[in-house]
Amino acid sequence: MNEHLVRPNAECVIYCRVSTESQAKGSGLWRQMQTCMDYAKSKNYSVAAVFSEVWSGAEDLYVRSQVERVAKLRRCKIVCEDYDRWSRRGAEDLPPANVEMASDLAREFDEEMRRLFTPAQMYAAGGRIG
Repeated sequence: MNEHLVRPNAECVIYCRVSTESQAKGSGLWRQMQTCMDYAKSKNYSVAAVFSEVWSGAEDLYVRSQVERVAKLRRCKIVCEDYDRWSRRGAEDLPPANVEMASDLAREFDEEMRRLFTPAQMYAAGGRIG
């Protein structure tokens, strides 16, 4: 097979966040990064970069906005461990469509929402799952 015909792996950037310095000193960021790296590997994604920040998810997240910018420029996925690591502001701050959650629980939630609601219902409710 010609090498130029082989499609390259999809690419992603990883975003991890904890709210406090004490969480950062613990294993929170490391655990999130490992979960996201494992997920990326399972999806055969090439990891372009890993970003992390220590900041409350109820506030504006500077590093996360940079992650979104980088992913848009690279046209790649963003892998985050779970919805509560993305934001604590609920429906007003839903992740964009290129974000994939690495935790099994978050993926099970997404599947359940797809089972319960049509894409039109999710859109009308302000959700992104569809």
